[in-house]
Formats: sequence, structure tokens, C-alpha cells
Amino acid sequence: MPLNAASTAADRTYFKILAGVLLLMLVTALFWMPPQDHPVAFPGSRSIVSGGAKAAYELLGKSGYRISRWRQSPLKLPSGHDKTLILANPILAAGAKPPERDAIMRFARSGGRVLVTGGAATFLLPQNWGTSISPLDGSWQKYPALFPGKITAHAAHIVMRARVNWNEYDPNMIPLYGRKDRAVAEYEPVGAGAIIVWGGSTPLTNAGLLQSGNLQFFFDCIGRSPRTVLWDEYFHGRRRSLLPYLGSGGLPWGLIPLGLLFLAALWTYGRRAGPLQRESQDDRYSPLEFLTGVAGMYERAGAFDVALAIAREEWPEPASAPAAFTQAPSDHAALPSSARRNRRMQKAALAEFLRRHAARKSSPRGIVK
Repeated sequence: MPLNAASTAADRTYFKILAGVLLLMLVTALFWMPPQDHPVAFPGSRSIVSGGAKAAYELLGKSGYRISRWRQSPLKLPSGHDKTLILANPILAAGAKPPERDAIMRFARSGGRVLVTGGAATFLLPQNWGTSISPLDGSWQKYPALFPGKITAHAAHIVMRARVNWNEYDPNMIPLYGRKDRAVAEYEPVGAGAIIVWGGSTPLTNAGLLQSGNLQFFFDCIGRSPRTVLWDEYFHGRRRSLLPYLGSGGLPWGLIPLGLLFLAALWTYGRRAGPLQRESQDDRYSPLEFLTGVAGMYERAGAFDVALAIAREEWPEPASAPAAFTQAPSDHAALPSSARRNRRMQKAALAEFLRRHAARKSSPRGIVK
């Protein structure tokens, strides 16, 4: 890199452009942030928006239930006796492994209740839950009870924004709410426990709890208090390990400007701290060729003494004059060494030059061959 001010100015310009790009990205992100009442992908237990479920979570705790958030793999689920597992629209259920699905079934067989909302039953539960599933438009609809029982005893109807429903009844499944041959909520006994599936999450959301029949239906699905309730956050991406966050959410997008800034700093530092080269200087061969030509003219004219006189006029003081003009003729033997250091001339060429000069002075006509 040349050692001049142009590189520094270029670096400043580059950083100004980069700072402008980063500022534009931040401003764009601020203006494009969704409003707080924007529909959420899942009813989080900490979310206070209409599609969140903080009200249901807090209500369970104040109603005598031992409630906690579950952030571990289903493989670490305890025995399901006197427990309920809530899988509220688990958006990462598609990545569930077969051992995790088996662990959920073991939890239910050991006496636990598993409440799954949305279409996640296709990925987390046995295959018979997904064979007769069909999508819905997700609009608010009132659904009457289809089967009399403990879960439907306190709510004659519910209001739900169902995303899916089941249009065929399995002999092992009990339709709870829906219309005719289409159910939006079903119940299946499994061992000592049960699995309950909703076609939507709205009965437990902050806005859905206020709808007619939803609160009673929600508590009937959970079971009688006191009971331990595990609110799953593992399939929402909120896991104890930091690694799952690196591949999901907005963190990768937030790392992009930081990565660009790091690369820019590294590139600039590399330019400054890397190998340096000085500015190219004029070739000295051109003035040397000129001097050689002028010396040849004086040589052909036999006027070498004139050139020496001009040089002595240029450097009149012995302290500032070159050694070649201030030393006595008897010291010509020391001239080649001094001139080689000052002008980087070859010793043999300088000795030949001095020999020709001495011979010219002794020649009557000043001509030396």
C-alpha cells in the first residue's frame, strides 16, 4: 500500500458509506416492526397481545394449579400421573423425532393429559390423528357440543378460530365440539391418561378466554385442581441451550450488520498493518544518462578542466564539496572508494575515468585514445 494520504481518505469514505448502510438498515427495521396487536405465530405464556396466552397461564397459577414452563425435550418428561402437558400450537413440531413422539405417548399412558392445539397433532401424535384432517379459513365460529361428557358438561358451545378440523370419526376418538360430521375438538383415552386436540388455540388465548364457553372448556380440558401443569416452550424454540437460537428467529438477521462491520474493520486493519511499499520515485538512470552525455561532450571537446572549474564554483567550500573535487591529485587512489559509496559507481569504471583524465592533461593536444 502506498504511504500517502489518499489511502486514509479512501478508508474514511468507505466507513462513511458503511455507516450509512447500517443506519438505513436500522431505520428500516424500526419502521417495519410489527405492531403489538399483530397476530402471533403461537400463544406464548408471556405474550400479552390478543393472540398470546399470558392470561391463561397466570389464571392457572392463581386457581391452585402447580404450573411451570417446560423447556426440555419430551424425552425428559416425568411420569404423567396427575399432570397435564399443554402444547399450544407448537410451531417446531415438524422437527420432532420419533423418540420424542413416543415420550409424549408414554406421558399420556402413565396418567397424564396432553392438550395439543392447531395442526401439530399430525407431527406429535400417532398417525390416525392426521389421516382425516382438513384445513379451515380460521374465522371466528361458534361450535356446539357434539358429545355429552365431563369435558362438555359446563359449556354448551365454544367460540374458536379453527385452522383444521377432523371430518371422519375414529372409533377411539370422541368428538367434543364441531358441526355434524366435522369436529374441531376431539378426545382420545390413552392408557391411564388422555389426549385432547383442538383445531385452534383461541379458547386459551387472551382474547379467546373472554368468549362464551371457552373458559369453562379450557379448565375442563386441564383437569381438576390441584394438578401439575407443564406449559411447553420447547417446541416454541425457547430451549435451555443457546444453539437453537442461532438458526431461528431474527438473531441471524441481526448478526448480518455486525458481520459486515467486522469484515470492514478487518479489511481496513489489514490494509494498514500489512506489508507497505514506498512511493515510486523517479528513475535515476535518466539524469545519469544526461550526465554521461554531457561528460562525453566535454571529453570530445577536450574541455574537462572547464567542467571541473564549474563544479568547484558550485561547491566553493571544502566542507560541502564532493570528495572528487576537493582531494589533491596525489589522492586519486582514494577517490574510487569514496565515489563508490556516494554515487554507487563501479570501481573499475571510475579508475578508467581518472586514468583518461590524467593522460589527457599530459597529452599536448588533450586527445586520449
